[in-house]
Amino acid sequence: MKKILNDLKLRFENPNWALDPELALIDTVLEQHPELFEIVKGDIIGIGKDSEIGRQDSPTAEQIVRAALYKEIKKLDYRELEYAQHDSKVCSAFIKLDGRRPFSFELFHKYISQIKGESLKGFMVGINRIMMKEANVEDGKSLRTDSTVVETDIHYPTNNELMWDCIKTSHRLIKKLEESGCLKKVRNYQKQAKKNRFQINNTKKVEKKKELFEKQLKLLRTSINQAERAVVEASMRGDIADCLLARELKGLLPKMEKVYDITRRHELLGESVPNKEKIFSIYEYHTDIIVKGNGELNSGIK
Repeated sequence: MKKILNDLKLRFENPNWALDPELALIDTVLEQHPELFEIVKGDIIGIGKDSEIGRQDSPTAEQIVRAALYKEIKKLDYRELEYAQHDSKVCSAFIKLDGRRPFSFELFHKYISQIKGESLKGFMVGINRIMMKEANVEDGKSLRTDSTVVETDIHYPTNNELMWDCIKTSHRLIKKLEESGCLKKVRNYQKQAKKNRFQINNTKKVEKKKELFEKQLKLLRTSINQAERAVVEASMRGDIADCLLARELKGLLPKMEKVYDITRRHELLGESVPNKEKIFSIYEYHTDIIVKGNGELNSGIK
């Protein structure tokens, strides 16, 4: 277990792995026990010797098994698995792309569909047995992870900055849909939003600041409405690139709604919003405020 924990600690030095400790642990076990792949490898037909040494256009058997495992753990379909390779650095590292071009969903479907359910189940059971066996030699104290904190690289989380992040990020995605021909007559609210943001940061008078927040909230609501329409229109198209952008935009919408609600409650209604109800970053969504022993505040993921 000591070697697993040491390797896991090294992985956690990478902030991407630290965000997904479950996959980091599984990846560590697979690195130390490559014999596990033999449980599944026999099901895969059509992977030749060339693919084993890493041809650019064909995955290795290990990559196929890892992709199947990632798909199972994250409950993805094949198109979502293809997108995850582009969108998630953890997915890319887990499948061992090593800077290579991501594989298509058709290719993954061709090979992963050959893996028998009992083989994949046996593979996962094998991983769990190794972890349980290793854990039994320890007293359990070294396995506590609920107090682990990983610092996140975010700007200071004010309501003003969060609204600006929402508006500019949604417009970036919508602009890509416009450039692809999926959308027409896209409105750009960034110029006015940027002006409001600057004025809020430099206004001292409470009533004036409240007025500016009200204006910015109206722009945020308009941006949310435009994003919702964009998701519907893009999802109706058959183009996979547009569908992937729509999926990303759809994932952003709940964060925009939460930022809108928190800002309205605090800045307009004067409500003190509890930390557990707040959002501190739309990019590092699971970030929380951590209070150190000396009272210092830091942002991090628990």
